Amino acid sequence: MGSRRPSSRPLDSGPKSRELLQGLMGLRDPPNQPDVVFIAIYIKYASWASGKAQNAVIEVGISTLDMRQVHDIHPSVSGAAWITKIRSRHIRIAEWRTLFTTATSQGHPLSCAKDFEFGKSESVDGTALRDKIWKALHIMDGHSRGSGTHRKVVLVINGHQEADEYLGRVGLSLSELSTIETVLNVQKMETTVGPLLPESPISLSGLLERYGIEPLWLHNAGNQATCK
Repeated sequence: MGSRRPSSRPLDSGPKSRELLQGLMGLRDPPNQPDVVFIAIYIKYASWASGKAQNAVIEVGISTLDMRQVHDIHPSVSGAAWITKIRSRHIRIAEWRTLFTTATSQGHPLSCAKDFEFGKSESVDGTALRDKIWKALHIMDGHSRGSGTHRKVVLVINGHQEADEYLGRVGLSLSELSTIETVLNVQKMETTVGPLLPESPISLSGLLERYGIEPLWLHNAGNQATCK
C-alpha cells in the first residue's frame, strides 16, 4: 500500500515551530489558506496486563480536523469555534474487549473502553487494524482534478516516542505513508514553544489541565485522540 518516501519533517523541533504550526492552521499574518488535514492518533496498549496481553494494543483513537472546513471560521479562545468540526473515531480490538483493570492513574481509571464520549465505538480484529489506520491516513481529495489524489496530512501524536516507533505498534512506518506532510508531537511541541523547559515533559492530562479541559474518561483512546 502506498509509495515509499523519506521520513516526514517533524514539526516539534527548532525555533520556528510556532510559526510553522500557525502557517499550517492558517493563522499567520497575512492569513493564508491552509489545505491540510490534522489527524490525531492515540494508540492504547495494556501496559498493566500480564502474560500474552501485556503491552497488547487494545484501543485506537483517531480524530481529524480538516482545515478546509474552518477556512472562514475564527478559532476563538482556545480554538473553541473549531472543536465542533473535529471528527473522532474509537476502535476497540475485538480479541481484547474483555481485558479490564481497576487500576487508576492520577485519579483516572485506566479501563474505560466503554466510555467513548464522541460517538459509537467500532470493533476491529487485530489483524485488520493496520489497514484500518492506513486507510484513515489516506483521505481522497474530492477537489483535485487528478485521479487517486490524497489530502496532505499533519500527523498528531503525544508522548516521548518518535512517530515511527509509535506507528510501529500497529505495523506501520512513516516511509510507507506518503500522505503525511509533517508530524506534530504535542508533548514535545509544548516543551519547545510553550512555557515548559525542554527537560520538563508533561503528560496529556497535565496539558489538558493547563488549558482548562477536564475529560471524564481520559484513558479512553478515542477521547484521548480528540483531546489532542
